[in-house]
Amino acid sequence: MYQIPKKPGGLAMTGVLSFGVKVAIAAVTIAVGILLVRWAMIRRRAAREQ
Repeated sequence: MYQIPKKPGGLAMTGVLSFGVKVAIAAVTIAVGILLVRWAMIRRRAAREQ
């Protein structure tokens, strides 16, 4: 475990947290996009088979 140097006002922590939130939002957005694409492909495949 690494320690984040303490700055007045906890600027380091807030910066790390905001960066983590941005990364999490980006990861969720990408994951949802991939799931939607796969779901659409499955639907198309099912429609063709019928």
